[in-house]
Amino acid sequence: MHTRLPSWIQTLPPLSFLFLLAFSIPVQANPFENQEGPPLQRREINIQSGKVQLQGTLVYPASRSLHPVVVVTHGSEAANRKVPYYQDLARMFATNGIAALIYDKRGVGQSTGKYVEAPDLEVPARDVVAWVHALKRESMIDGSRIGVWGISQGGWVGPLAASLSPDIKFVISVSGPGVSPLEQNLFDKGNQLRAEGFPEEVVKEVTRVRRLAWTYMRDGKGYQEALKAWDEASKNEWFEKIQWNPPLIERSIALRHPRLEHFAAHSLHEPVPVLEALKIPVLAIFGDADTIVPVKESVARFKQAFQTSGNPGLTIKVFAGADHGIRVRTESGSREFASGYWEATLTWAKEVVRR
Repeated sequence: MHTRLPSWIQTLPPLSFLFLLAFSIPVQANPFENQEGPPLQRREINIQSGKVQLQGTLVYPASRSLHPVVVVTHGSEAANRKVPYYQDLARMFATNGIAALIYDKRGVGQSTGKYVEAPDLEVPARDVVAWVHALKRESMIDGSRIGVWGISQGGWVGPLAASLSPDIKFVISVSGPGVSPLEQNLFDKGNQLRAEGFPEEVVKEVTRVRRLAWTYMRDGKGYQEALKAWDEASKNEWFEKIQWNPPLIERSIALRHPRLEHFAAHSLHEPVPVLEALKIPVLAIFGDADTIVPVKESVARFKQAFQTSGNPGLTIKVFAGADHGIRVRTESGSREFASGYWEATLTWAKEVVRR
């Protein structure tokens, strides 16, 4: 390749590539953490999904009635069911009469397999379906009222799981993109450049070159066009300051790298056809100050997908000033969950499971 490349690009160090939703789970407790309610019970459950064993905890009200349940689906982080955010979420649902299943992601905690930051999304979606099948066998669960709650990357996984299983009756998506992983990543990386102080004309040019390079990496097509754009960009003094991960290198070599081996399958995911296939109620929650997911475009695509399918079950909530975790900045500079976020989630979920 006749391209001037920074030396670090040649070796692709292990942490050079983050093609995912760069989301840290909030540590702030939700306002329902100490809410009074019925006593709760916990049941440890181990299931098999494909060739891996997944470990989870079912949290449910201590009553003899059958309970609806929600499977809590992670973002891209290496999360397990001991994360306080997921623990609080499970208690919130269970205290309000909806059981919750929280679990260790593949390769994390007590679950076997390999953790993949940006996987082929059908893999975690089929893990969710496996949990749904297991929950239908639990004596305290109403198998006709099973839903999925997913945040960030889980906002892709939840709808995809529902498209694969008629046993999933509702979906709650929090900051779930309505665009492909490739487009989401371009949006995220562009905002990172703006935060670093790069002028808008540089952001636009870098985004253009990245789109060409990453599309070639994804599809194996358009190499000459991508190479021309890359070579032209390399003549600028700002070129060496950009982290081009992954860079424009020979595709077969790049995809052998441990952090890139699932690049093509992950970035090929298109959420709109998945949303069009759903015939169930969906709650989509966003914060309009999200710098990781393009909210306006995602909202438009959600609406268009449901309009195309004729499914009237879409509810969208956009919280003003809220970030990717649906948090807003306070006068003191700290962040707290947007007012009404948890209440909107619970109100919608309780209404859906009563139908």
